[in-house]
Amino acid sequence: MGDTFDDPADVVGHLGCMQGQDLPGALVSVALRTEARSVEAVRAAFDDAGLVRSWPMRGTLHLTRGADIGWMCSLTAPRMFAQAAKRRAELGIDEAMLNHAARVS
Repeated sequence: MGDTFDDPADVVGHLGCMQGQDLPGALVSVALRTEARSVEAVRAAFDDAGLVRSWPMRGTLHLTRGADIGWMCSLTAPRMFAQAAKRRAELGIDEAMLNHAARVS
């Protein structure tokens, strides 16, 4: 069947990251690659920050190990910020609007 692991975070770490847009599907996908096949164990890995669901690349939700999200985001953040700035410009959102939104939130 392939590699299986005891810890859900080891599954995701082995792959680097996993698609996480569809959370129920992602939970099952990780669980099926563990010895216990337990979705509850995968949820527990999120509760203890062994796993996180974030946007480290492409603006698409991914699952990563909690230990890996920092370095992944440090590598991809400049590109993500540049893309966001370009999109804001396309939408006509300027710095004044961002500052106003920050003040009222």
